[in-house]
Amino acid sequence: MKLKAVFTVAAVFLATAPVITPGASVHAEPAVAGDYTFDETNVSEANQLLFGTDHLESITEPVRLVYDFKRTGILGKSFDDEVFVNIKKVLPSGRKNISFRFLMGKNKIRFPSANGVKLNFVFQAFLENDVRQMQRQTGGNALFFRNRIRHALAGDSQVVDATFDFDGETHEGKNIIVKPFSKKSVAIVSGSEKLYSRFSKYAGKTYIFTMSDRIPGGFFQISAVTPSDDGNQPLTSEVLTFLGIKIKKK
Repeated sequence: MKLKAVFTVAAVFLATAPVITPGASVHAEPAVAGDYTFDETNVSEANQLLFGTDHLESITEPVRLVYDFKRTGILGKSFDDEVFVNIKKVLPSGRKNISFRFLMGKNKIRFPSANGVKLNFVFQAFLENDVRQMQRQTGGNALFFRNRIRHALAGDSQVVDATFDFDGETHEGKNIIVKPFSKKSVAIVSGSEKLYSRFSKYAGKTYIFTMSDRIPGGFFQISAVTPSDDGNQPLTSEVLTFLGIKIKKK
C-alpha cells in the first residue's frame, strides 16, 4: 500500500521519512520483554545492533511509526496489513513511552506497552508473531523456537553492509542475516537429530533485519522467508517494511 509523502524540516528525523496524513488513534500494545533479551556474555554484532542501540534516538516528539506487513506462502493464508508503533511520550532522558498495534482482526496480537525505552520493539513483536505461526504449523514448543532465534543471533549470524531504496533515495545500512533452524544451528541443541527431523521444513528459513540510522525507529525492513523445495513460491514469507511516520496532533 502506498502512502502520500509530505515533508517538514521541523526536525532532523522528519527529513528522512515521509509524513503520513494523521488518522484515528488506536489502543495499542508491544512485545514481551523476556522473550528476546540482550545477552551481555555474548555480544555479537547482531546483538549489539538489536539490543544495544538506541533505535529511537532521532525521534524528538510523539509520532507514529507505520509499517506494511505482508504474509504470503504455501502454508497459511496470505494477507496485507499494517503495524503501528506509537511514540506516546519523549521523556527528558530521551527515552520513550511506546505502544503498539500489531495487525488487525483475527491476526491481531496484543502486546503490553513499554515505558522509558530506547529500543524499537517492533522486531520483537515481529519475531513473536513468527514464533506463534511456527507453533501453530508444527505443534512445537514456542520456547524452542524463541531460544533458537535468540541463540542464533548471539552466535551464528552475519552482519553485512547493505543499501536500500526508500522514498526515492538510496540509503546505506546493515543487514543482519540469520538461519536459526539450519542443521548446523540446531546441532548445538540436545537431541538435535530428532528436533531437526521434526522441524526440517524450516531448515532454510532466513531472517533478514535491514537497519539504518537514517530510518526513524532504526528498522527499514524485517523478513522471514522459508523457501520451498521446488524453489518457486515460498512455504512461508512474512515481510515488514517501514512506510513512514504520522505526526500526532497537538
